Amino acid sequence: MELTSYKYLWETNEYFLEKMSEGYLIMHKKNNTALLIEDDGLYDKIVEQMIKAQCEIID
Repeated sequence: MELTSYKYLWETNEYFLEKMSEGYLIMHKKNNTALLIEDDGLYDKIVEQMIKAQCEIID
């Protein structure tokens, strides 16, 4: 799947990154649920884009 299909994650301000010991969880702000992405390469690209877009990161 293309990265552009996930741009809502860093453009809508509805998601944040929660720092974990082995990386990040992509979390929804309103219902506090995690978005799981099984493709490691895609996950890395999404997290990179979210960091570039200065999405909130919680420790």
